[in-house]
Amino acid sequence: MAIAIVAACGSDGGTPASTVEAGGIADEAGTSDGGVDAAGPVVTIDLPQVRNFGGPRITHPRIVAFFDPADPNKDALTKFMQDLGPSDFWKTTTSEYGIGPIGAVTVVALDGPTPASINTAGLEAIIATAVQRYWGTGDAGTPDSGADPDASDGDTPDSGGGAGTANATDTVYVLFTSAQTKITNEPCSVGLAYHYSMTVDPVGEISYAVVDTGCTDPRFSTKLAFEMSAVTHELVEATTDPFPVSMPAYTDVDDAHIAWAYGYPTELNDLCNYPVPTQVGGQTIKLMSVWSNAAAAAKHVPCVPASPGQPPMFQAVAALGPPQVYVSGRKTPGIALAVNEAMYVDVHVVAEGPVVGPIELVANDLAATVFKRKPELSLSLAQKTVNVGDVVQLTVTRLTAPPVGVSVNGSVFELVATDKKTGWSWTSAGFVAAKK
Repeated sequence: MAIAIVAACGSDGGTPASTVEAGGIADEAGTSDGGVDAAGPVVTIDLPQVRNFGGPRITHPRIVAFFDPADPNKDALTKFMQDLGPSDFWKTTTSEYGIGPIGAVTVVALDGPTPASINTAGLEAIIATAVQRYWGTGDAGTPDSGADPDASDGDTPDSGGGAGTANATDTVYVLFTSAQTKITNEPCSVGLAYHYSMTVDPVGEISYAVVDTGCTDPRFSTKLAFEMSAVTHELVEATTDPFPVSMPAYTDVDDAHIAWAYGYPTELNDLCNYPVPTQVGGQTIKLMSVWSNAAAAAKHVPCVPASPGQPPMFQAVAALGPPQVYVSGRKTPGIALAVNEAMYVDVHVVAEGPVVGPIELVANDLAATVFKRKPELSLSLAQKTVNVGDVVQLTVTRLTAPPVGVSVNGSVFELVATDKKTGWSWTSAGFVAAKK
């Protein structure tokens, strides 16, 4: 089961890992020659917070959905989006970020199917034309593209709801592509759906999403089930981070967990992104869980709603000490290693409640596993089958320097902890700066 990435702990005042020559051996007390005793303050679950950059959110969202007129799932998807607005799922996943129920859902038929082959710029042109046509009919009211007078509170201007007062920027525009359409620069292997923003004259900057109905997802039994989940994922993110480049809102993680985000998207749905059964409109369907800052701060399972049979939150956390290395100007916990230098790091297996176990540990170098580059780190766990409360030594050795031009001057490792009884997994990450 694919579960969220959760970041390595950097507990203030923690004992720094000890530095040794590559291949060096720690003594029986867990220290290297001249090092510091590995024992230190108790390490607990430490989950990131998704940062709010202060950009607008769409707090009273409406949906305008553009469909191929021959889309066989158009009516079912329309009813689903109408039912989603007042559902417990929507409230549970978005209310802590100030998002209210979804209001009106308007369906607009395109002139015909989307092209068999098209790139994302071409899809933007289709959306822009459809938005201009929609607002030009007079049925939607007069668009007010004025900027939020108080963007700091996350609200967009009053959506009104009556003709002449509606605000085009309080709307999420969703394009469902035709089933035969292939998105050349965003294939199914890269993403099944996405959201972004663009400026449409005279409306202003809009938040939009695209659901690629030509894709499938083996986690869902039908195309309709996949499309329901995909549009929900994008609606959560398009309301909590509607303008991700020009005016970002909820995206990226706090400084203490920069490593956690290395190589992974950091919006609220992306951080969890595993399906859970839930009730919408009287039917049980699977939708993707969403990151909860409140749950993470309480050291609970951070993805909501909970999945049936899910064990309490557990994690393998590398004790990296206080923030001491810089990544893109941000100070974060981590270690610094030159090529062929090694360091011992204690990994604590922790949980918020009873986890039967045993727990299987795996350490990965993200340069190799995510970016498919030459490995930069060698990672060796002294023990791979553990239980909650165990402390395991991890030896980290830098093999090569990160290539010139990467986004951060360092490398990242992840620790994957899997409960062998239930199959649930959580991971953490640690940053290894490149020492010259």
